[in-house]
Formats: sequence, structure tokens, C-alpha cells
Amino acid sequence: MIKKVVIDTKWKFQSKVSLEDLRQVYAYLHYFESNEGYLLYPDQVKDAVRKEDGDFQNISKDKLSDLSCGLMFADLIIVQENKKVLNREIGEAILKAIQLDSAEKSSRKS
Repeated sequence: MIKKVVIDTKWKFQSKVSLEDLRQVYAYLHYFESNEGYLLYPDQVKDAVRKEDGDFQNISKDKLSDLSCGLMFADLIIVQENKKVLNREIGEAILKAIQLDSAEKSSRKS
């Protein structure tokens, strides 16, 4: 079984998540037939990527939905040799944060 994860990349974090962004991820989850999604924001974090999980509430049934939307914060710029450069390993850090390992990636290619 292939794990499908929706990641909606944003360009800045405004002190709180907007309802429009959450609705957008919710729509993407249905469109791509996934149950796990994240809003990804740039930020300076200790371990390249910080992940916070979250769930949607099914208000008509007053219980949690099987769809989840978390937040991820990624350090896109790193310092190497006293220069700020693009973190070229950010993709691997994001895959690790969502627990998509290389074995699963190689099974998708076959």
C-alpha cells in the first residue's frame, strides 16, 4: 500500500493558521484520496523539520474525522562556511518527518 501525504507549502507563517488554508488541505485530501496532510511553513528549527500533528473534527457526528492536518516548519536556509545557503537536504528531512522511508520510496518506483 502506498502512503499518500498531501503537503501544502506556504511562504510565511502569520501567528496562526488560516481557516482558508485548512479548507484547502481538506479539499486536497479528498481530491488526492489521502487521509494525511500538512501545511508546511518556512521557519528556523533545531532539527531541519518540526512536525505537529492535528485532526479534523467531523462536526455533524461530533467526533474526530479520519482525516488529519498537521503543521510542519522547515529550516530552508542553513549556514555553511559563514554563508547562508539553501538546505538541499530539506526533502529528505521532510520525508523522514512524515515517516516515508527509502524502502517505501523504492517500492513506489517499481
